[in-house]
Amino acid sequence: MLTLGLVGLPGSGKTTACEYQKKQEYKRITLSSFILPELKKKHLTETRKNLQDMGNQLRKKHGISVLAKLAVRSIKKNKFEKIVVDGIRNLGEVKELKKLDNFYLIGIKATARTRFPRLKTNPKNKYIKTWKDFLYYEARENQSFKDKHGLQVNDCLKKSDYIINNNQTIEDLNKNIDTVLTKIKE
Repeated sequence: MLTLGLVGLPGSGKTTACEYQKKQEYKRITLSSFILPELKKKHLTETRKNLQDMGNQLRKKHGISVLAKLAVRSIKKNKFEKIVVDGIRNLGEVKELKKLDNFYLIGIKATARTRFPRLKTNPKNKYIKTWKDFLYYEARENQSFKDKHGLQVNDCLKKSDYIINNNQTIEDLNKNIDTVLTKIKE
């Protein structure tokens, strides 16, 4: 079993990387999929802010690794051979996933100058339309100085086994993913 974890700021290319890995028969697990049922229970709309807030609440109530533990349970239950875990945002999640044999954390980075236009023009993005929106959500993704239960994307990026810089084309991203996978298999 090979498990890859993806971490990166909004617009860095995590979803695009998952789409490419899906073509290589990876099963995608998003940590936010474990937050959605909690939003529904509380009759909250699925917004980026609500997802972030609910994730923080779940980590406070059940421990900082709760979302990763749910992902690991799903991985073991379904006996997936190749998995990509998307949406890692807390050091507790990294620590829990690194307990898996054959787990590699891949950080995907892109400059703010690259990420903002991607988000602004992405039809699936309903939250980031202005530079002010971008800065607001950017700050929320890096709350480690405030609360260990919060979002810590930059801290998680520092724990990456591999970093992919994604300021170019989708084809370049795919080549970089292939390069990382080749290194892992060596």
